[in-house]
Amino acid sequence: SSPEGKARLAVLMAIRQAIVERGGTPSCAAYAAGLMSSLSQQHDEETTAAVVYVLSHVLQNVSQTVLRSKFIGIADLLLSTMQYHDGSASVARHGLHCVHLIIAAQEVEAWRTPQMGQLTEILLSHAVDPRPKVRKAAQGFVMSLIGQDVLPGEAKAAVESKALSFCASTFKAC
Repeated sequence: SSPEGKARLAVLMAIRQAIVERGGTPSCAAYAAGLMSSLSQQHDEETTAAVVYVLSHVLQNVSQTVLRSKFIGIADLLLSTMQYHDGSASVARHGLHCVHLIIAAQEVEAWRTPQMGQLTEILLSHAVDPRPKVRKAAQGFVMSLIGQDVLPGEAKAAVESKALSFCASTFKAC
């Protein structure tokens, strides 16, 4: 049991307790809502990393319908959290996992929002991050979005176009 593991377990137990105290039934959607509520409060880096880690695992089991209906709120919160804790490799890695999950759940309409542009930019910018684990995670998530049939055709084309533009501007900067 590492300190990170203990922090993650404490987050999970606190969210469960909050759900039960409010008369709710623990479910993935309830945990996700509780974790998002927790993220909306400013925490230290260790707590935020634990919350984002647990959220990255919970979001995998939340229905696409919920991820679509809450897209703007989730996106805004993840973006602000990742920007606030931009020095944390753990927040970045697990935050990128969350970003990947919510992008993959969206339909074409979401690609017209400013949040989707910001999410794809954050994925692409972390693909050249100097931290190896963050860079590897971001590259894997970008490749997953481009290489698999996770996204609708128009959305996949949008990711590919953004990736090509990002690569061109990165190469010009060298």
